[in-house]
Amino acid sequence: MFAVVSHQLMDDQRITSCLRYKPTSEGLEKLSTNQANQLLSKQYPHYLFYSEPLQVNLHAIPVSSVKTHYQPRQRLQLICGSPTDRLEKLAAQLADFFYSRGVQPDSLGISGSILINAHGQDSDIDLVVYGRKHFHHARDCLKQLFNEHSKQELVSSSIQPLSEQLWQETWQRRGSELTLQEYCWHEQRKYNKASIEGTKFDLSLVDETTAVKNGYYKTGVHTITADITNDEMAFDYPVYYQLNHPTISHLISFSATFAGQAFVGERIEARGVVEQSESGDCRMVVGTSREGTGEWLKVISPGNKADNEKIQVK
Repeated sequence: MFAVVSHQLMDDQRITSCLRYKPTSEGLEKLSTNQANQLLSKQYPHYLFYSEPLQVNLHAIPVSSVKTHYQPRQRLQLICGSPTDRLEKLAAQLADFFYSRGVQPDSLGISGSILINAHGQDSDIDLVVYGRKHFHHARDCLKQLFNEHSKQELVSSSIQPLSEQLWQETWQRRGSELTLQEYCWHEQRKYNKASIEGTKFDLSLVDETTAVKNGYYKTGVHTITADITNDEMAFDYPVYYQLNHPTISHLISFSATFAGQAFVGERIEARGVVEQSESGDCRMVVGTSREGTGEWLKVISPGNKADNEKIQVK
């Protein structure tokens, strides 16, 4: 049984995780959140941990059950040294692209299906960047490549913005509550998705200083409007936004869908679960499942940041 796990240690005995694959006769099969929950509850209930404050079953792996620790940095280094198939060769090319533009080699790794050698010819490439500074440098590399002043370089580059077809496929796979046009508007200004020779790739931030405060209790599902006052951790895991709102101080999300979704000075509309601490502090959690069904975070009044210029979507 394979799980793509976070590095958050719940206590001395368990690690929070997210079951993503199960073995079949044809290889590893990717699971949705509901499929994973059903499989664990029926066959592996000891991998479920009920969180009383969050009122939800979490995937939690006993430390004693961990057999192999797949490490993104080491895996990417092996791929760069000796790629074995087309997808690994593309991953190595991507790494070289970022290295050549000043991204430090020890700040890059690879995740997703390639990490555990479960990828196929149609798989995406999931790059992880360690450290907020290095991550935003990598984003800037793509932004500079795609900007008008780099048009000549872009023409000859194997790295391109996503095509309309790839945007459509990404939107459908995510199951977003936003329309295709809304989804693309938010995504295209993030500069964390692109393609290399027609294969989609993502950049994800791993900041090892990020911590999640516990001790919050669910109070219900709500829809709010609020202003973003701090976006420093907008691409972290979990995503964190500080809000200007009468009762809710901040918003978090454990779904990559909402990473970089809004920036300082923008007004958002969000729907998610409101939680309250014993001290009375309230936060909203958007994306209580990976798919984020019935929940959303979208900009309703864009800000003035240079990064946030409105992008026309066909």
